Amino acid sequence: MGPGGAGVYERLPKDEVAARVLESMNVWAPFHKAMTLPYELTAEGASDALHEFCAGHTGASFALSNVTSDNIKTMQRFNDWADRIPWMGIARRAEDFRTAHAEGKYLSYGNAQPSLDGLSRDLSL
Repeated sequence: MGPGGAGVYERLPKDEVAARVLESMNVWAPFHKAMTLPYELTAEGASDALHEFCAGHTGASFALSNVTSDNIKTMQRFNDWADRIPWMGIARRAEDFRTAHAEGKYLSYGNAQPSLDGLSRDLSL
């Protein structure tokens, strides 16, 4: 997911992070929460950190790999959050980027790669 990294996370309200990223979470949960938290807090109006971080950019992406029917819900949450963020839109085709760029608007897009479980690993012909 982008934008991301310390540049955006350092801007998030510390009390919100502390309330949502708990020490009792399993080892991977804080990582996954960190990937979604900027969008979540922005959509709720709890932080403008994502907007500040995105200033001067025209778009961002988020990606999920090994997508299953269970975790595809994360992709839907990103779409829902982006729909609730007034200054952000969702790109669904290349023309959306061209139009947004010309109008100075910000877009986000995501892609999902399905799990490769069950596919043969034998690449011989």
